[in-house]
Amino acid sequence: MTKKIVLLLFILMCACYYSLPVSAKGPVGSDEGSFDETVESFEDSFKRTIQETKKLKQEYLDLKEENAELKKANERMDQYRAESEKAKEAAKSLNLKLELYTNRVKKLKDEIDKKDDEAKKAVEAAEARYEKKMDKLVKDKNKAESQAESLQKKLDISERSGVMSRKLTREIEKYKNEIGILHYNLGNMHFKSGDYQKAAAEYEHALKVIPQDPDVYYNLAVVYDYHLNDPEKAYKNYEQHLVLNPRSKLSDFAKERMAETHLRTKVYK
Repeated sequence: MTKKIVLLLFILMCACYYSLPVSAKGPVGSDEGSFDETVESFEDSFKRTIQETKKLKQEYLDLKEENAELKKANERMDQYRAESEKAKEAAKSLNLKLELYTNRVKKLKDEIDKKDDEAKKAVEAAEARYEKKMDKLVKDKNKAESQAESLQKKLDISERSGVMSRKLTREIEKYKNEIGILHYNLGNMHFKSGDYQKAAAEYEHALKVIPQDPDVYYNLAVVYDYHLNDPEKAYKNYEQHLVLNPRSKLSDFAKERMAETHLRTKVYK
């Protein structure tokens, strides 16, 4: 392409030269020095034209390269815009999910608060029932003890007078049995509430009046075994439970615990 441009420029210069008037070209037969100067002038112009052409070509190439860079930049901008739109859509979707999640969390929190209120009310009602039942058991126990004491006094009077009343004796035994059962039930109440010291004390009271009840020995053994860390007493009460009730449904477990508590007793000693 450069050769074509140079050739075109040369043709133009020649055309310009021959189109000049004779006076401009110099008189016919004039000195060759004037013609040489003109040729040199044209050569200089031609060289400058070539240099300017090269310069223009370089500028053209630079502009073309810049245009390519701009095109790439525009493509990147288009890509960034597309990615930006995707990011906006993703953010919109996330915001929607977040809103749904927030609503779900709020709903769950409301449900938990409601369940907490219900559980609190249930606990309060259970505690109220427990207190009421405990009060009743204590009152029944005190009443039975008072009646048994009154009957015992009558029995003592009868014995001193030499007159024994079988009916009175049966009534005393009846009330003693009721007192033992009440102590046993109080022990169970304390056991359920986690007050194991009081539970053990009530079971011990029960055994004073109903010493032949295997269930009391078993419950007392469990308290000493698992909660009061007294393996020796646990062993003795498991053993007495089996003595009074050899066919107990809990016999296998009681024997297993006896072996365990026996080993613990040896370790402690």
